Amino acid sequence: MSRITAVITQIATVVSQAMREASTARSLEAAAGGTAAHPPLFSAGRMPPALTPELAVAYVRELSADVRAVAVLGADGALLAGDAAVAAAARPLLEAGEETEAVTGTGVVCAARDDRHAIVAACGRFALPGVVRTDLRGALAALGGAAPGPPPAASAATPGKELEAAAEAVLSAVQRAPGA
Repeated sequence: MSRITAVITQIATVVSQAMREASTARSLEAAAGGTAAHPPLFSAGRMPPALTPELAVAYVRELSADVRAVAVLGADGALLAGDAAVAAAARPLLEAGEETEAVTGTGVVCAARDDRHAIVAACGRFALPGVVRTDLRGALAALGGAAPGPPPAASAATPGKELEAAAEAVLSAVQRAPGA
């Protein structure tokens, strides 16, 4: 390579780096409030959720072959997506705590809720409840446009007959559903 070619290559590199630095400086300035020439780069509005309720149902179902049904509810208990019969049968599980699981001889039912949504998954006997609960936490976080948080503190209480009965009701609703 000749000396002139090396110099031209060096100039192009220096110019491109200067352009990148200038762009970065403008971006930082805009993020800090901007100027008339460069308005703010970021919106002051809230980030939209990454998942809609319908996508949350599909997401949870895709994560495990053993998930039979999923329902997403609003904070008021209204069904947003999924099976209405499952949602109705799962209300006692949702009222039992922030995150609940019940394992029966016919399957596993896991439920999780936050201040905006609740989600219930009815699974077959071979589902791993801890994994399903982690998936539900991830879906809840994505519904709210956030990253998944740590699991809630473990409860010392074992699920009672009420929760087992609620889980059986959920699993029965899944079995009665068309196409089950």
